[in-house]
Amino acid sequence: MIALVVAAVSVGDRSEDPGAAAQPIAHGALVPDSPERDLPIVIGTSNDQQVLAAEQVGRAIVVGGSFTQVETVDGITLAQPFFAAWSIDTGEMICPGLLQFDDEVLAIEPGPTETQLWVGGRFDKATGADGKIRPRNKLALVDLSDCSVDRIFAATGANAKVSEIVYVNGRLFVGGDFTSIGGVAQSVLAEVDPVTATVNTSFSLQFSGGMASSKVRGMGANPEGTRLIVGGRFGSISDGVTTVANSATAVIDITAASPRVTAHSWTQPHAEWGNRQLGQSLQDVSVSSDGTLIGLAFGTATISDYVYLVPAVEAPTSHRWQHYMRDSSFSIAVSDAAVYVQGHFCKIDDGPGATEVMEKRLDFRCTGDGFAGGAFRTQIAALSLTDGTPLAWNPGVDAFNGGRVLTVTERGLLAGFDGNRANGVRTGSLAFFDFGIGVEDMQAPSMVAVDGVETSEVDPGPVVVRGSATDDLGVERFDLAYRLDGSWLQPDGSLGADYVEFAIAATDGTFEHATTLPAGDWKVQVRAVDLAGRTSPDWTVSAFTTGIAAPQPECSHVRVGTARVVTWTPIEGEDDFHQVRVDGSWVADVPVGTNTWTHETPGEDAQYVIRSREAGLTTEVECEDLGGDPAPAPPGCRVDVAADGSTTLTWDAVPGEDDSYLIRVDGVYRESVGVDAERTWSADPGDGATFLVRSREGGVNTDLVCA
Repeated sequence: MIALVVAAVSVGDRSEDPGAAAQPIAHGALVPDSPERDLPIVIGTSNDQQVLAAEQVGRAIVVGGSFTQVETVDGITLAQPFFAAWSIDTGEMICPGLLQFDDEVLAIEPGPTETQLWVGGRFDKATGADGKIRPRNKLALVDLSDCSVDRIFAATGANAKVSEIVYVNGRLFVGGDFTSIGGVAQSVLAEVDPVTATVNTSFSLQFSGGMASSKVRGMGANPEGTRLIVGGRFGSISDGVTTVANSATAVIDITAASPRVTAHSWTQPHAEWGNRQLGQSLQDVSVSSDGTLIGLAFGTATISDYVYLVPAVEAPTSHRWQHYMRDSSFSIAVSDAAVYVQGHFCKIDDGPGATEVMEKRLDFRCTGDGFAGGAFRTQIAALSLTDGTPLAWNPGVDAFNGGRVLTVTERGLLAGFDGNRANGVRTGSLAFFDFGIGVEDMQAPSMVAVDGVETSEVDPGPVVVRGSATDDLGVERFDLAYRLDGSWLQPDGSLGADYVEFAIAATDGTFEHATTLPAGDWKVQVRAVDLAGRTSPDWTVSAFTTGIAAPQPECSHVRVGTARVVTWTPIEGEDDFHQVRVDGSWVADVPVGTNTWTHETPGEDAQYVIRSREAGLTTEVECEDLGGDPAPAPPGCRVDVAADGSTTLTWDAVPGEDDSYLIRVDGVYRESVGVDAERTWSADPGDGATFLVRSREGGVNTDLVCA
């Protein structure tokens, strides 16, 4: 499914409190070992399909890397170089082809609203939906709600890649290989203003030694935003007073504008292979969301193929544990339930705790096969937070070279790699291990009960919609769409032809959505969505008026002779036809522009409703009975007997009869009289005692007893 824009959050209060502490991500258990299906697929070859950054941003999954194409859930291949986004719930592409970068995207960080995000990488230019190419040296702020590149946040002057971004407590930090940024001579780490991208010159650290490139391999922060935790291939880091040398990790005090290097240090215990420089094999660093643990993954040479879990204390420390992977590890992520590792391994060391060997998921011989013992974990593994023991989780991925990104999100785990399948499922280069499919869903959410709509007579005026729903797993969000005169409310508050839904996070099964709407007669449709992505059986539709009320459609019917004439005022928004319903049953369609209909054979107490259906929304108008001509007497039959005893029958026309009348004498059929003939018939003297004229139309008999 392709949509130009998918609104991910409410258009109400889109700001956040920069002073509030972030909440650590709590999984509580391993993610499911089967990835989510029915999502877009990053495709390509081993050289051009690598996912290098992945993140959940509001209700979207956003990826960056060296890839150039994405296959939608409908099987359509789109040109999507370096960047793509889609709905986490429906798989709809967000901003397809409308947000573009001219080189690799290496870092993604959720922004100040649920649709904004910062993007870092090797690019120099970014293009939004307006088609304007804007210079953005290695760093940009974009918005998925309108596919725009922020015009105020204009990062310039970074002379090398940005590989890490952290936004915490209203402050924005970037790391990479640059030696200058924003016109300021500053290396490796910088703080930039989250609104203007202006560099904070007070935030300055000195780096020396280490690798010339790929120095920063991971960054994070504690939830309070007082400590920045950094891991990389640097030799030493100094604030001008304190220097920490030969440590792959650092904990930096950022309570003031000028950073302070704490006494934290940890030194890699295993030698590099051959004449490699110390730290050259460090591939990835992950900081737990509570800021207490640091995971490090090493690879590219067998002697250093270890992963480590290091406490983020502010003193020299040893690692909590180390685990030998027997082959390269390229990415790592630390959750509250496990340490996830991805790489080129296929059989790793077993642990100090009980280890389930499991099975190899790919049919090839790998480095680990040559070692005795061990446990099969095919290019992806979960290790115990306590001692590094491999956990019983082995989905397996079919990477060519290995996985380069693992990201813990509130919904699960994103795993980026240069392959096509995870746990046998065709995922392309990104697998999403989603808690939403790991829970048995017994039922869909209930229909939404709209508790009320608060409106205003001001034009435009504030509107507040409230409602609730129930579900066995719990309602995760509510989808709303607003319609006026056949047009839909857009994310920027305008009206347009594109259908747009607003996703509102649920609070204990309830929601409240505040927005501002121009005057008119509106309809809002609402449905609930549970944690497994199932929706209410149908939309709940509520009508309300804000500002100056538009006239409501009216309908009436009046008797004219034996007929009923139904008349109504136009129903706004309908552009096809109106249905006429009599006693609850459809009887006719009347084209728009004709606002009257005649019922030739009405029942005595018939009730009429005019129905209009437009864009899935139904409007019904009940018709008022205005009376009219007196009700006609029912048809009858008269018997005239002549002096000679002969008998003549004369009867009234029966409405609806279009064929003939049947003459019955003493209950026996005698003759038919056509409707075009005179309604009379003569019998011989003494021919019968009872006479009846029968009309049969549509399977219904009308009998006129002659007297």
